[in-house]
Amino acid sequence: MTYDASDRKSIRRAEKASRLADRARQEVITNLMSTTFGRAWLWDILTSCHVFAQTFSPDPLMTAFGEGRRAVGLALLADVMSACPDQYITAAREANVRHNSDDRSSATEQSGSPDPDGGVEGRGADDDYDPYRGEVT
Repeated sequence: MTYDASDRKSIRRAEKASRLADRARQEVITNLMSTTFGRAWLWDILTSCHVFAQTFSPDPLMTAFGEGRRAVGLALLADVMSACPDQYITAAREANVRHNSDDRSSATEQSGSPDPDGGVEGRGADDDYDPYRGEVT
């Protein structure tokens, strides 16, 4: 069916379809952000899209490429902020915990000073650390 901008019914149908698409997108984002793994996955996507960093490169084509990725990330971030801003704050906190635990792990590996149990400080040798949860499992 073709769209006729002069027909009120066509306009209403298009508006209704747009509202349904927006609601569906918000529901997907809300469901994704409701889990720890979903928030970690989304944060990784936002990071890989350079949402939190500059995209400048001396090569203008690489800058343009980086800005294209960033535009996608910013659109995703706008959807998150529209659908569930509180979950974004939770995702940022969880990412900070993962980042800090990665820093502690790499510092321990570089210093070569594991704890007496043979594990990383603060954890037992048999504990598995889940970086997406920020806790020992």
